[in-house]
Amino acid sequence: MASLEDLKQRIKDMPISSLIGMYIPVTRKGTKHMAVCPFHDDNDPSMHVDDNRGSFMCFVDNTGGDGITFVQKYKNLEFVEALKDISDKLGLNFEEFIQKKNKDPKLELAQKILSKSALLYRKMATDKTPKEFAEFLEKRKLSKETAKTFQLGYAPGTNLITGYLGSIKDENERERTLNLAEEIHLIRNSTRDDQGHFDTFRDRVMFPIWDQYGHVAGFGGRQVFDYQKGKYINSQESFVFRKKQILYGMHLAKTSIRQRDAVILCEGYMDCIALHHYGFTNAVAVMGVAMSEGSLKMLKALTSNFYLALDGDDAGMKAMERLNTLALENGIVPKLIDLNPTKDPDDFLQSQGKLALQGRIDDARAFIDVLIDSRLPEKMPEVTDRKLELLQQFFSIVAPLGMDLAATERLTNLARRIGLTSDSSQVVKTYEEFLASKGRATVVKIAEPKQVVEQTYEPMQTVIKPRIKLARVEQLLVQELILCPELLSRSDIGELLDFVRSNEVQTYVSRLSELVYEVDETEFARVVLEMTSSEEFSLELKEIAGAAIFKYRPHSPDSKILTKMMKDFKIRAKQEDVKEKREEVQRLQRQAVTHEDSERLLHELAALDRELHTLRKRS
Repeated sequence: MASLEDLKQRIKDMPISSLIGMYIPVTRKGTKHMAVCPFHDDNDPSMHVDDNRGSFMCFVDNTGGDGITFVQKYKNLEFVEALKDISDKLGLNFEEFIQKKNKDPKLELAQKILSKSALLYRKMATDKTPKEFAEFLEKRKLSKETAKTFQLGYAPGTNLITGYLGSIKDENERERTLNLAEEIHLIRNSTRDDQGHFDTFRDRVMFPIWDQYGHVAGFGGRQVFDYQKGKYINSQESFVFRKKQILYGMHLAKTSIRQRDAVILCEGYMDCIALHHYGFTNAVAVMGVAMSEGSLKMLKALTSNFYLALDGDDAGMKAMERLNTLALENGIVPKLIDLNPTKDPDDFLQSQGKLALQGRIDDARAFIDVLIDSRLPEKMPEVTDRKLELLQQFFSIVAPLGMDLAATERLTNLARRIGLTSDSSQVVKTYEEFLASKGRATVVKIAEPKQVVEQTYEPMQTVIKPRIKLARVEQLLVQELILCPELLSRSDIGELLDFVRSNEVQTYVSRLSELVYEVDETEFARVVLEMTSSEEFSLELKEIAGAAIFKYRPHSPDSKILTKMMKDFKIRAKQEDVKEKREEVQRLQRQAVTHEDSERLLHELAALDRELHTLRKRS
């Protein structure tokens, strides 16, 4: 059962330029993206959108944050409302993410069983180092690092999993766990009453199969002895393992897919592992011969550049035809990586090498064009009627594109290749009639390269909800502590916290303090951005923190610099505190009813002015 955390992760995995591009026009400039800021009167694009940082920043109004924060501010929505709006844009069913905030206990137990099993298989491979496992890695030329990344393990001939689960002391818990392990096909029940349960996977190299969120959903096992039936066997379908909905390696590849703006689709986990081993970390594997539309949309949120690298046999070609059709219907035109003379990416890499494969990727053609070429006869018919019949045979190939230019241009070019002299408009009209007769959609929007990310433009909401305003000194404190988190480790940090009156800011600073000791400085911005996107923090705090996160750069100031920074900040903080007090006293003085109150407040103003003057001299 998916949760709001899963939805947040799904959104986080998207390039933020694509997310913001669903609401306002975003233009690529070099390696960055820019947009006209919708939060102030802006003609020259001043909003910076950084896919690597996953955040936006407008230096004019000093506001920033992640994609969810942008939608909250742009459409004036609460946190959960923003999640729903984004999920609607992505074509996701928001209800599936909120039906249960707590995990289904059955699913949670199944995931624990699978996760523990993966650890046991891995431990067996690393601690015992079976000869068969070592030989497999050597034969496939896989490093220990790659084996660790994909958590490759080993299932011995004994009942490793059954034995572990059977050791649970509580009888009811043991029975429940064994029954569930049997239901997800990790173990089996012997037909003999005296045998009990036994492991499904024995004497096999084990491949954990994860869902998109990194949860173990099932396993694949490869034979190590010739007498074993089935070279590869997978977990059977269950409530936790739905093969069609899984892209193997997705949780490992999604960052690379986003950064490289491309995905390589292969067939089976061994090809995926080989591609990652050779540096093609944007590869994922289709489990079986089909992929769900949901999986395709998940990939489409990351990139519009699909490369097909399934096996070159008949089954693989048919699977790629199905993938191609599904992709075309969703506005993606996949390219085919030519793996000849080998069968699959693993064989190609082992025999031809990494550079050769990169060359094939660079030269890849649209799969639809390869398919059309393969269906054209060597000798074209001479009779016009036969030429027309031949042309119409290709209507079904381009039909998933509807009336898009990508379809009509291909057909008019094809008509010329066949030798037809018909006007292109007549070819297009005949094709349109074909679509109508088949009940096909005539409009399919082809995904454009990410030079300009421009989708539905919606005007900014003008009705602003009231919100609690943070004091200027609190805003300043949050920004300074993010830009220089080393200040949090100083013993005199408490003097700065004396300026904080907001419980929210106190909580936020406390969380920052914990992160300083736990997170490497190179990961600091990413982790703080993730922490800031929590529902518990207000939009104002997210904007202030987001702006600072965007500006953050790792650095290591020495103790003298930190001491001066602390001294300067205390003065600035005190100045801001006094300024706000002065503004409040000035407001009260203007509203004073009696002469005595007015005089008293004027004296307070004078005292505050003197204090400000003293502070300015110290700064």
